[in-house]
Amino acid sequence: MISKIRRGWQLLLMLVPLLTGCSETPGLLGRMGDPSTTDDGGSGYICALTSPTVTVQGFATCTARLAPSRFSSALCVCTDLGMSGSLTTRGFNSSRGPYQATQSDNSGAAVGVNGTYSSVSAGTDIAGSFSIAGASSIRFLGSLLVRGDLRIGGNATVGGTTTVARDAWLAGTFEDFGPLLVGGILYWQSVAPVAFPLNAPRRQQQAVTVPAPCPCGEGDLLDVGGLVDAASTDNDNGSFVDENVLATVSADREWDLPCGRIHLSQIAGTGNVVVNVQGPSALFIGGSIALKGSLTFRLAPGAELDVFVKQNLGVQGPLNLTDKNRPSAGRAYIGGTQAIPLATPFVGNLYAPRALVGSTPLLEVWGSIFAGGFQCGSPAIFVFDRDIINAGNDCTAPTPPSGLCTQCEWCYGGAACVDGVCTACRSDSDCCGQAICANGRCEPLVSIQ
Repeated sequence: MISKIRRGWQLLLMLVPLLTGCSETPGLLGRMGDPSTTDDGGSGYICALTSPTVTVQGFATCTARLAPSRFSSALCVCTDLGMSGSLTTRGFNSSRGPYQATQSDNSGAAVGVNGTYSSVSAGTDIAGSFSIAGASSIRFLGSLLVRGDLRIGGNATVGGTTTVARDAWLAGTFEDFGPLLVGGILYWQSVAPVAFPLNAPRRQQQAVTVPAPCPCGEGDLLDVGGLVDAASTDNDNGSFVDENVLATVSADREWDLPCGRIHLSQIAGTGNVVVNVQGPSALFIGGSIALKGSLTFRLAPGAELDVFVKQNLGVQGPLNLTDKNRPSAGRAYIGGTQAIPLATPFVGNLYAPRALVGSTPLLEVWGSIFAGGFQCGSPAIFVFDRDIINAGNDCTAPTPPSGLCTQCEWCYGGAACVDGVCTACRSDSDCCGQAICANGRCEPLVSIQ
C-alpha cells in the first residue's frame, strides 16, 4: 500500500505544473483524475505523461528506460545466428519521419552475435556494425557488406566481395575470393588476410579480441518473471479491468487498454486481437501469449507500450506492438524459454534472451530482436528505429545512484556508465554493444551514403 501511495504522489507532483485541479485516486495509479476530462472511457481520468514505473535491482525506474541498452542493435543473439537466406538491415529515426529506402542515413542498424554465424545465402548486407564473437570458423557464400565496423572472432572465408565502411578486426584467418575493401584501419592478429585484391589504407598487426556484443550474462538479463509477479498485486486494474478479459478469445476481439500498470492472466485463444493503447502503458502477462490469430497493438499518438510476459510468446499471425512509422514505441519482454516463431511482419522490439526466435517464410522486422538464438529459413530484413536510444528520456524517476550502473545497464539517452555514474562517454569502449562515442553520446554508427 505504501508503494502505491508513493507512486501516486510521484505522478501527482509530475503533473501538477501542467494540469491544475487534478488529483490522484486510489486504484488508478498511472492515471490522473480531472473532473473536466472524460477521454478515458468516460471515467474522468487521463494518462500520465511518462511510462509507468517498475523496480529493478531495488531501484524504481520507468519501463521505457529498460529499452535503450537492450535494443541498441537491429539484431542481437546470445548464442548462434543461422540464415538460410540473405540478411539485410537498414536504419532510420522515426522522429524525423517515416522510413525511406533511399535516405542517405539509412544505416546504424548493427548486428551482434555472441556465438557463431552460419550463412547459406546470397549475401549479408549490414547497414551498421557487425560483430561475431565466437571462435568457430564461418563461411559467407555470398558477398559481405558492412556499413560500420566488422569484428570476427574466428576464421572466416568469403565467397564474394567484402566491403567495410570503417574499421575491421580479424582475430583469425580471413580469406576472400573477391576483393576486401576496408575504409578505415584493418587489424589482424597472426596471419595476414588474403584477398584479390586487398585494399585498406591502414593495416596493423596486433592482438585482436572480439568481446561479446550482446549483454547475455545471467547478471545482465532482465528478470521478467519477477516484474510480472510484482505487478500481479501492485497494478492499476482496480475495478475497471478483469485480468481474464483476453484469457479465452474465441473470435476476433478489440479491447481498450487503460494506461498505467495493467495485469492480465494470459492472452490466448483463436481469432485476431486488436488492443487500443491510449497513452504510456505497461502490460504484464502472468502466463503466456498463445494466439492462433494475429495480435495488434494500436497506439494513439504519443502512446508507448511495454509488454512483460512471464512465460512464453506464440502468435501464429503477425505481431504488431506498434506501427511501422514508430517502431521504437512498442517493446515486449519475454521470460520463457519456448521457441518463438514469427510471422511477417513483426513490428516492435522483442527481448527474448532465453528463447530461440526465428521464421520459415520471408521475415520483415520493423524494430529489433534480442534473442537467445536466431534461425531463419529464408531472407530476413530488419528496419531498425534508432530513436529507441531516446526511450525514457521524458521519465521523471530519479537517475540511478552512483555505483549502480554498468556498461549495458541503467544508462539511457546516449549516456555511458563512467566510473559508476551515467554521464558523457569518453571513447567507444565506454558504450554498450556496438555503439560508438560521438560528441559525448553513445550512438549507433551511422554511415552516410
